[in-house]
Amino acid sequence: MARCIECIMTSKFQVAGWIVLISAGLIFAYAMFSKVDRERMPDSSRQNNQATSGQPDGALSRMGNSWGASPFSGTTNSESLAAEVAAARHEKMKRLGYETPAKYYEMTLAQLEELAKNGDVHAMIQLAEQYHSEQDYIRNTPGFDRSRNPRDIAMENLEKAIRAGYTQAASVAAIQKVEDNNLVDAYAWHLLAQRLNEHTNDKLYETDATFAKMSPMDKAEARGRLDVLRQRLIAETN
Repeated sequence: MARCIECIMTSKFQVAGWIVLISAGLIFAYAMFSKVDRERMPDSSRQNNQATSGQPDGALSRMGNSWGASPFSGTTNSESLAAEVAAARHEKMKRLGYETPAKYYEMTLAQLEELAKNGDVHAMIQLAEQYHSEQDYIRNTPGFDRSRNPRDIAMENLEKAIRAGYTQAASVAAIQKVEDNNLVDAYAWHLLAQRLNEHTNDKLYETDATFAKMSPMDKAEARGRLDVLRQRLIAETN
């Protein structure tokens, strides 16, 4: 009787051992399958998982960050981004009243530079816009001028446009200086635009009271800078 009980207990331990071994094997197999499945996850799923990583969203955000792809690298994604950026650029310039003909928005920097050298004021305005507002986005683009401050290049193109007779460039310069939070220079350019009978920004600045909080001292300094601008630019256009 005792031997029978011992046999039964031995059989039970053997069964339990097999159950433990089989369970461990199943757990190991499941872990390996899950690892392989994760490694084969489609790119779209990975991108969805990265959506909460804190990267900026939208074309305007990408334009102001160095991680934005070059629009001329030739890949499908960069071409799509370039189209987004061109559309956002067009919308901004249209809203602020200095848009150019549609074909200029998707030209390369090299194309714009060549046209600007030949006196094309629309190319000058596009170069001014991109060097001022999109410098991080265009930094790795073929034709980007690394030898000078991008904002200096932007201003140089606006001054060239004024010398070529495109007086609205003075209003664009005022807008750019406001974006830089340099109200003294912005007011000087705004006054110059008015002297040139260019009133694109008048209603804009009246509506948002851009210069309302400037002190009399700041406005006096701006008028002094206006005299310098007049001597340098208006004298050359006459």
